[in-house]
Amino acid sequence: MTSNPSNPAVDELLTVRVDRHDQATNIKEGTYNLDSIMVLQNQEDLHVWLVFVRTTLRIHGMEDLLDYEIPRPSQDNPKYSIWETCSLKVYADEFLQKLQRTVDGRSCYRYKYWREIIEIRRHDYATVEQYVTAVVQKTIITNRLDMPLTPYQALAILLRGIEDEYESFVDLTYHRLPENAAKDLTWSQFFNICGEVKQKARYMPASKGKNNRRSRTPRKHSPPQNINH
Repeated sequence: MTSNPSNPAVDELLTVRVDRHDQATNIKEGTYNLDSIMVLQNQEDLHVWLVFVRTTLRIHGMEDLLDYEIPRPSQDNPKYSIWETCSLKVYADEFLQKLQRTVDGRSCYRYKYWREIIEIRRHDYATVEQYVTAVVQKTIITNRLDMPLTPYQALAILLRGIEDEYESFVDLTYHRLPENAAKDLTWSQFFNICGEVKQKARYMPASKGKNNRRSRTPRKHSPPQNINH
């Protein structure tokens, strides 16, 4: 089984550093207001919700409050009073641990998230940028639930959704992949291509060629097409 992606772009968003002493180490001193966070509507949205929560708390050095594996500060810690105040304003780490165990322990939800990334379609999103963001988020969530995709599989899903709008770009992207892309493509390369797609969508209008696709030979390094199971 392929290991979870360890690209810095993912780590920056979702993980905490292991060299922190306790939950108070990175909390910033002073007063500040937390940005509003999307409401958790149901248990199926937990992992998406956590992405937004951790990102918001990271701004203030408070994301460690959510990690029960990071020790709490002792009462003689200079930042103990700050930690105590922030802890009460955020969420109890034990509560979040139990919540994650409840949701992650249900195999039906793991399958649900896996299907969401496998079946994601460009037409479900208003813009290419929103589509790319959704592909990245769903890939991260699926991999964190131990139903991982490889970087090449994630890329194939991404490019499938934009090939009608950016056909030449998709052709070129496949052409410049490593010779054994299915095995050798890295998460770093995948995230770099995601950035390129967003950049292209920002500055170059898409060409709608869905109804006039030309027949052609398969792209270099692209997955097989039209396989009957």
